[in-house]
Amino acid sequence: MKIKKFWFVSFILLINLVPAPSTGSTPGTGSHIFDFTLISGESVNTARYLGEPLILDWSASWCDVCEVNLETFKGIWQLYQLNISILTISYGDSGDDLDDVKGVKERSIQYKWDFGFDDTNYAAGYDAKNADVWILDQELKVVQSWDYTFVSKSQIKSILNDLLGVVSTTIIETTITSDDETFVSSITSVISDHITESEEVNFIGLPDNPLFIATIAFLGLGIAVFAIIRFKK
Repeated sequence: MKIKKFWFVSFILLINLVPAPSTGSTPGTGSHIFDFTLISGESVNTARYLGEPLILDWSASWCDVCEVNLETFKGIWQLYQLNISILTISYGDSGDDLDDVKGVKERSIQYKWDFGFDDTNYAAGYDAKNADVWILDQELKVVQSWDYTFVSKSQIKSILNDLLGVVSTTIIETTITSDDETFVSSITSVISDHITESEEVNFIGLPDNPLFIATIAFLGLGIAVFAIIRFKK
């Protein structure tokens, strides 16, 4: 009876880590240029991000999945902050206001990218909601999107590496002025190696987040205990 209860609890824990299915956003094929408001109160336009990849994180202050994704974006930002932009934006129908969005950013001093509010409700035109994530290219066209799900660092890095494969060398050569070609070449090599570092395999598409890892460890322990009990019998 205790063993059956253990497996039931384990199943419930695992299910709660997997977001429910969504009807899905439809980001289209054009450039996504629209007005929104930063948490500073400044009204701006996504055209400010033209020329570099943009992670568009449709969010809401009450969204638990969004909060887990923020931790993923924190790791991405530490790796790519010189070459990409991230915008965490509460979608128009989220019920949030600017103070709610400010509260989200204040949860960690390491959330150093832009946070804003979709006060023009641009999201509604594409059925974008909380925990939808779009990766936009240098022309702000969507190259990958996920609907209401956890995203992993390895998934995002793979796409960013493709988008930045040619850009990384250009950035170094146009921002470093030096007569020493060896110096420029070595710096470019370091950046390139860093961006294209080997990827870990993220099996069954679930993210590398602590809750998932803990649940897998818990299930593994349960299997081991079950096997020992069966062997003793």
